[in-house]
Amino acid sequence: MIKLILCVCLSSVLHTAWGQYDELDYGDSYYEEDSGEDFWAPPYPDKKCWGSGQGVREGQCGACPVGTYNFEGSRVDNCIPCPLGTFNDDTGSDYCRSCRTGTTGNVGSTSDECIDPDTIVSNFAQATITLEIAVAGKDLCTGIDELLWGFSHVILWNGHFTECKVSEESRTLTEMKFEIAPPANIAWQIYSALKYVEVHREVASEYAKLGPFYAKQFMSYVNLLSGMRDFSFLGLELDYDVLDIENIELNRFTASFKGHCSYAAREDDIFCKEEPVEGQKALPVNYYALFTVSKDLDLSNAGIIKLSNSVKQSSSILPCAESGTCDVSLVQCKENSLYVQFSQLSNNEEPLQLDDGWTWTYEDGEEIVEFVAPKYMKGCNTHAKGLTLENLEAGFNSLDPLESADCRSCDAGHFINEQGLCEKCPWGSWGDDGINCNSCGWSYITPFWGMEDQGKCIKTNHGDFYDWGSYSGDPAGQNFITLGGTPSINMCGPIHAKKELDEKCLELFSAEELEWPEYINLQMWTIERVVCSASTLSGPLFQEFCGESWDKTSDEVMMELFEGNFWDLICYPLKRVVDLEAADTSGECVNLKEETYVMSVDIDLPEMGIDVMTSEILVPLLSEMKNLETMNFGTFSDAMEAMMEAMGMSDMNALTGWNIANNLKDLGMAMPRGFRMKRFSFDAQYQEEEHFCESGQPNRNCWDDACYDAKCATSEDIELKCVMDECDCSAKFYSYSDSLKEYDQCASCEFAQEIENGVLAKVYGSKVEAMYICNEGWIPEGCNSLARCDFSSGGNAITYPKCIPDKCDWPEFIDDGYFYSDWREESYSLTASTCPYKRWGCNSGWYPSGSTMMECVENYEIRPQQPNCVPYDDDREDSDGGEHSDDDSGADGGESAKEGCHFPEYIARGERYMLGEEGDDYAWAVYMCYYPYVMTPNRALIQEAMYSTVEMAKIFERFPVAYCNKNDGNILMMPECQEPEEARHCGLPSYIYHGKAVQVMFPMDMMEDSDLEEKGDTKQMFDDEVMKMMKEVMNDAVINSQPRDETMPFMARYECDEGYVMMKTMRGEMGWCRGDGSMELPRCVPEEDWSEVKFKLVMGDTMKMVDKNGNSFGGIVQAMQVDWNGNSMFTEESWEYACNDGFNDNAAGAICRTQGYRHGMKVEVPKKALKSLLQMAGAQSTDAMMPFGWTEFACEYDDSLANSEHCLATRYDEASEKHGMKAACFAFDVMAVKCFNNADFQVHVDVSFTMRKLTCSAKALKKDMTVDLSNMKLDVTFKIDGEPIETDQISYKKRRGYTAKYSLKKREFECISCEIHAGDMVIAEGEKCR
Repeated sequence: MIKLILCVCLSSVLHTAWGQYDELDYGDSYYEEDSGEDFWAPPYPDKKCWGSGQGVREGQCGACPVGTYNFEGSRVDNCIPCPLGTFNDDTGSDYCRSCRTGTTGNVGSTSDECIDPDTIVSNFAQATITLEIAVAGKDLCTGIDELLWGFSHVILWNGHFTECKVSEESRTLTEMKFEIAPPANIAWQIYSALKYVEVHREVASEYAKLGPFYAKQFMSYVNLLSGMRDFSFLGLELDYDVLDIENIELNRFTASFKGHCSYAAREDDIFCKEEPVEGQKALPVNYYALFTVSKDLDLSNAGIIKLSNSVKQSSSILPCAESGTCDVSLVQCKENSLYVQFSQLSNNEEPLQLDDGWTWTYEDGEEIVEFVAPKYMKGCNTHAKGLTLENLEAGFNSLDPLESADCRSCDAGHFINEQGLCEKCPWGSWGDDGINCNSCGWSYITPFWGMEDQGKCIKTNHGDFYDWGSYSGDPAGQNFITLGGTPSINMCGPIHAKKELDEKCLELFSAEELEWPEYINLQMWTIERVVCSASTLSGPLFQEFCGESWDKTSDEVMMELFEGNFWDLICYPLKRVVDLEAADTSGECVNLKEETYVMSVDIDLPEMGIDVMTSEILVPLLSEMKNLETMNFGTFSDAMEAMMEAMGMSDMNALTGWNIANNLKDLGMAMPRGFRMKRFSFDAQYQEEEHFCESGQPNRNCWDDACYDAKCATSEDIELKCVMDECDCSAKFYSYSDSLKEYDQCASCEFAQEIENGVLAKVYGSKVEAMYICNEGWIPEGCNSLARCDFSSGGNAITYPKCIPDKCDWPEFIDDGYFYSDWREESYSLTASTCPYKRWGCNSGWYPSGSTMMECVENYEIRPQQPNCVPYDDDREDSDGGEHSDDDSGADGGESAKEGCHFPEYIARGERYMLGEEGDDYAWAVYMCYYPYVMTPNRALIQEAMYSTVEMAKIFERFPVAYCNKNDGNILMMPECQEPEEARHCGLPSYIYHGKAVQVMFPMDMMEDSDLEEKGDTKQMFDDEVMKMMKEVMNDAVINSQPRDETMPFMARYECDEGYVMMKTMRGEMGWCRGDGSMELPRCVPEEDWSEVKFKLVMGDTMKMVDKNGNSFGGIVQAMQVDWNGNSMFTEESWEYACNDGFNDNAAGAICRTQGYRHGMKVEVPKKALKSLLQMAGAQSTDAMMPFGWTEFACEYDDSLANSEHCLATRYDEASEKHGMKAACFAFDVMAVKCFNNADFQVHVDVSFTMRKLTCSAKALKKDMTVDLSNMKLDVTFKIDGEPIETDQISYKKRRGYTAKYSLKKREFECISCEIHAGDMVIAEGEKCR
């Protein structure tokens, strides 16, 4: 029922907001079953230009001009101006491109008009956004405006409706006006969003005209379902003729933007209306008036907003307002007092009129309130001083208020607002003079409001396209908030509505029919019957689910809730319902005590911390919500009833065909009418030390090790050690020669934010080099994007790169291939010497010959000239049947299994591993390749078996085998060692030293049985544990995909020869291929050579890395290397600390895998834990030497154990002996890790579609970080009802995902789906059905 009402209301509301429908004629053919038309296909609009990028110009269809566009399926003929932040330099375009520099000042822009947002928002700290809406065809104010006024008083940033009026001329017209005054940065983002709607108003209106069509189709469809046996429980008979949702049109949607000007506005404030005089704005004569009234005022939120609007609009509140010589605004309403500020208009010279005998009458509907005997107080009328509300009230209480204004300098962190009052500087701004607030800039935020100096501005990644690498991480500081409230509800009204519902139910059903069955048969029961049964049997239901003796207080319920017991939250209101049903509730419950029928719950949440980004929205929002205490929530019901009346939905029985629909509506309306917020409390605390380090720099979440690429540029010959500051994430250098004293002589140069036709992209860790990126249409001359300064001259001599016009002549297409990325799309990975490039790939069945990257080098030369895709079978000559030449026989002449057969000891890039046993006719030998070359079997060997992994597994042992005919000595098959890129597989070996593969897995083993049956292929079967491993390995291969040969194995289980033991991998006896072509293998060694590194984590509790079960998921690392018998190999004390020099996250993962986790990351040791560690070690300071055992532990991959060939570590004493003090480690260098399990690459897919466009919205995550799929070699396939379709070119945008144009007109279908492929592997898929 609720879902149905929501659907119908949503259709109506959307239609109300956007358009009219009287011009459409959809006819019966759209919903007749035998029409042959798509049931949901909308009627075609009356449109002249159907091509994309086309619009009507001078009565004819033509290409849209620059700065505008029109997309296919837009249903309008006008060319749409490019929204803010986008541009278009081409005619006839179907889209606008985003400005890489940030935004545009106006809609309908070209690339020349793209500007840095700082040029706008840096001029002011706050702005007012005004939105005006006009809807024709409906009265959307009467009965609704009370809700708008009330709701206005709890909107953050002083957001409120200033107008809602209805006129009845040729057509009913509703006009609304809304204002909000956010901080500058947020204001511009809101304004940009509103302008986007504004430029698309006609488009949205045309689509909204389809609201009645879809409402009728939906209602017809639901009625059809209700008539079916399986859906008869719905019991619905929806009547479209009851609705009144036609002939509605959005006439106006206009947003405007105005930066705030204080009384002492800066000269460069471009949003000030008044002309500055000698650097400051001339001040108008400023006064305050105090009106009083003898009767009580209605100070509800709605009353205050209406009163404020009346003050602004009234011409009779003051003499000067009546004469038009002053501006008037409401300061505050308090008890029976009304404080008004008024100031002389700048274009009027006659003095303001002050009349003590003046009265003003305020009309609120039928109520008339007369304000009498105003008192006047002169404002400060100075640039440098203002008033607080307390001083304002005190001034009127003095004997001579006209001259007694207590004008004072506002505190730092405040400014003088337009009413002459002191107000806190908004978020993202600061003020040190108590007069103005200054914007921190587009890419900055402040930790709180009321900041006093520019040092509180914190750099953020505010969508700056080229700002990667310019800072270490988001602000880490938190503000601490406390939140509480007491919501209550008067249950008297809802109980009356429920009793009326029960009476109606008893008219419709007998007591036997309402008796709740053990099992509900939906073919016998309807939703009406279920609702009635539940309502009339609330008492028995309460006893059954809660127990007859249940009687807990609200405090007890809340305690249970915090402990995870949600059931009491249902029993608490149900208990009140049962009690009130048996009580005398007549006369609005006048015969009952209030605590009997008023249900309230005290909620006080514990103090919690919220980050800066969240605080910017949440703190202003919750600060306004104190006004919930005076809000009339009944206006929600009044507004809903008014809307339903306007839309023809007041009689829900007639609309739905249910006999209890009106009763359910009354019950729903009674709930808000009884609700109130008895108490609302909120407090936010700002602590400077939480947000800023001792250095004064912002406290940040460190993303990467700042020392990774940090360098100290100095002319001194000095040994330095780099340490990352765990607070501000900066790299700091310390001198070995001076007892590790911080070295502050590193050079730092100031690079320009822009060069001619280019912008700054990154300042390198040395701070004396920087990289720039050229603007659209320009490329770096000589592939050089590096700027360098001569730091020996003080950083003044900087050599900048040069941007030249882009004349690179790229090929338009690739035979059997495609382009998928370029240097601009991958700007985050560019180096200062990168030439402009394009990346390309080959279609399925083809592979690239040579590099997959084309470059535009000097003189605009393209290399290679033309990419080449070749079939998989090209350039692969079989080697069987040829004699083995003398050159291949090796220096020692090789060995033979029998006279006539000669196997060389060495082959190109490899060597012979063993000779096989002799047979009657053939001899054989096994070869191995040197790293990094891989073994590729002769094609003749696998040709017959390649369609069955069962058969391929049988011959896998023969992949590295050479065969010889003993009768004539001819070598028939010789394996080959190739480059991994050439072989297109990792070369997983059949043999390892002293062991061999006993089980092997192929990509085809992962395919569905149905797909194999279609191809006639067969596969092996594995248990669930092995299949899980195979999926994990394959997922890694997909993420890091290289072109690969699908007939080659990707995973195998190994066994050691007799007399040898295995050093296992993280998957035990398994070895596997990685996506980059490398592999991880177990090793077989004699017992005396076997070793293992054990780890344990200590001080996890001190570092707050212990879960609720007491298990540590992090801590300081201790290591011990043991032999086959479990004995320590290096020290008697067994466990040793490790130094974090050279330590990386992959090595942390190797440690964490021994603790039962999947992944890990290195972390700094907090000071508290470090202090405890020093006490254990007997050291006195953080620069004390520690008894370290290991250092320089690093792994190349995140799937290894410490004994892997891809991991390296050095004994600390060996490193000290080799490198001296450069290898010295101190207490703060101790190794520590944090472990986790969720580093897997995951892709979540949502599918959506319109009649002309398909969207596959994909979000990829790894280690909880978003991954940009545009940088991966992925293919997307759209399907209709499971069958692939051909679409126009599929484009990718980071926010929207993959989109393709495709017409669904007259296409019958049930579901649209998409698949994302890496090669032939599906990594994600999604589906949406009608």
